[in-house]
Amino acid sequence: VPVLRERMQLNGYLDAAQPAPTDANRYDDALADAVRRFQTRSALEHDGVVGGQTLKQINMTPMERLEQIRLGLERLRWLPEQHDSAYLIVNVPSFRLYGYAAGAPELTKPDISMDVIVGQAIDTHNTPVFHADMQFVVFHPYWNVPYSIAHKELLPLIEKTDNYLAKNDMEIVAHDGISVGLDATQANINAVDSGQFRLRQRPGAKNALGPIKFVFPNMNSVYLHGTPKQHLFQRTRRDLSHGCIRLADPAGLAEFVLKNASGWDRPRIESAIQGDKSFTVRLSISIPVYIFYTTVLADEQGQVLFYPDIYGQDAG
Repeated sequence: VPVLRERMQLNGYLDAAQPAPTDANRYDDALADAVRRFQTRSALEHDGVVGGQTLKQINMTPMERLEQIRLGLERLRWLPEQHDSAYLIVNVPSFRLYGYAAGAPELTKPDISMDVIVGQAIDTHNTPVFHADMQFVVFHPYWNVPYSIAHKELLPLIEKTDNYLAKNDMEIVAHDGISVGLDATQANINAVDSGQFRLRQRPGAKNALGPIKFVFPNMNSVYLHGTPKQHLFQRTRRDLSHGCIRLADPAGLAEFVLKNASGWDRPRIESAIQGDKSFTVRLSISIPVYIFYTTVLADEQGQVLFYPDIYGQDAG
């Protein structure tokens, strides 16, 4: 505790003039508040508990922080200098999406921003860094379950759970999109496992993609979409998906990307969400999407914020 108090004072989170408690080993309220301020600036759960992640961040040296800043500045150079139309940036470590009507990317002053959920910190689930152009917005999308998820996660559940397909609004379909039905016969399960058939989840309240999907064709098969699990946005660390990016406010993003589309105001978007028809809107002007990775940014007040290096890219 005395070492922690000294570290918080040296880094400006605790007033050095404030007297320490009589018992130097006492973790008092003032020190706990200092730790919470540190956790907030480091994008950690600000609970005042010095757990493993907090301790790791506290123990980073000034030279390590300088290297983190250097890497962040270098990565910022990868973003476009100017855009004449709208564009989107998702920063993976901060779990945030930023949208701009036009101009230079100033991350502290977006026209729209929201929390997101990104891919788990597992090699096969990491959300990759890339650029692609958004071309479509799909309302009430079907979820065509990727083979890897079907094989590793869903087929075992289907085999041991009665009526799993019906309970989760799922069906087995042929590759031409024609439904084979809901019968989880061993023959159908084997056909899905062999790649002859596939799993699909119908639009609705249980659909894993939520009410809207935003499509920017790319070789990574990553896209932006909603989610029925809105409670997950209460977490500070949100690397929870298989690689795609889940949105806290898909209706808000739809309003942003469709603002130049005739007739697509917020009331019409809300009406489309309340409906049950699956349909696609093609954007007249594609919107660049940049999936970005930096563990350090500055806020509007100029305070530097540090984020956990969830994929270990700084270490590499």
